[in-house]
Amino acid sequence: LSATVAQASEAAAGAHLNATALLLPFANSLRTLENTNQDVLNRSAAEVAAAADMVVRRNLPTLIVGIGSQSLRGTDPRRLRLGPQHLRLLKEVSRRGAISVRGQFTADLIRHNGGPPTMVAGCPSLFLNTDFHLGRRLQDAYRALPALASARPLRFAIGLPSDCHRSEQLAITLLRLVAEHPGSFVVVQDANDFKCIDTHGPRVKLSFRNVRYFYSVRAWARALGQVDALVSARIHGSMMGLAAVRPMVVITTDMRIWELADVMRLPYVWQDAPKVRAARMNATSILTTLASTYDGAAFDANRYRIAAMYRDMFARITMPLHPAVLEMAAAHKQHHAAVAPAGAHEGDMRRGQNSTRVESFPITHAQSPHHSHTNKHTEHAKPAS
Repeated sequence: LSATVAQASEAAAGAHLNATALLLPFANSLRTLENTNQDVLNRSAAEVAAAADMVVRRNLPTLIVGIGSQSLRGTDPRRLRLGPQHLRLLKEVSRRGAISVRGQFTADLIRHNGGPPTMVAGCPSLFLNTDFHLGRRLQDAYRALPALASARPLRFAIGLPSDCHRSEQLAITLLRLVAEHPGSFVVVQDANDFKCIDTHGPRVKLSFRNVRYFYSVRAWARALGQVDALVSARIHGSMMGLAAVRPMVVITTDMRIWELADVMRLPYVWQDAPKVRAARMNATSILTTLASTYDGAAFDANRYRIAAMYRDMFARITMPLHPAVLEMAAAHKQHHAAVAPAGAHEGDMRRGQNSTRVESFPITHAQSPHHSHTNKHTEHAKPAS
């Protein structure tokens, strides 16, 4: 189906548009031979083969944005293999433009499979909110949490894990958090969430009055004005915290979510951290700890750095970029233009990005989780489609 849609979209574009560039947004499309069943791998190969054929036929300046891979925590990207169709797409695009990957894990995966250079730029949803001083405003919101928590129970919006079966205990814990905190609600993002709520909601006495489904991003952002903070096991549910200027913490369940949270400086904690794994998650403790450690200036500086990457990538294909993103890019004084090598050397991955972690909840610099021996006893938390 994906291949058919790609071909139909190309035909429609060819008939009605005089295109001068191709912009290809991707998600976790880099399926590896070790982590993917054969049916999914075949579908993925067909999808990227259709995209590669289109890139070759059009032969225009081309940019891939936000492509990534998906693996369990502790996976070493050097041990994973990409199929020939995935590598062909990457190489054809690289010859004509640039490739933006979700995080360092994906960059290392591509590099160790002989792929082309990439830029580690997270997800474009980092710019959902175009406020130049967003980090400063978020820091103020985090700082306000302890006073709120001392006056009344905090109100939360929560996002369930995408795989409720694999992360069943986390899903139950998050639903209980809603049920036990008046004014809280769970955000439904797909049909699997309804199944999860149907299965586990009665166990924690969750009322459907505390379940929300939104038909627009604006309605979603407005509703978040009713809560004090977000706790989400999905990256894009968490990014709505940026849109609404609400404190958030991402519960990371795999390398896909971790690498995005890491590169975009989102506060995160792994799902096996004690305060998450407990029968009753101490979300208030996690968030009030962040209140004294969240660094809004560092978040803004990192966002300006990534904005400069987008400026350079979009310039390669002569495509206009939002003026607010260009303003952020201009604020990054020491941006090194040029596409970085496909993932920095694996030593950079071991050192990790300039991240923070929670370990008994002082915030310090973190190590990358795919080298599990370096952080066997750490739980990560980090400054946040």
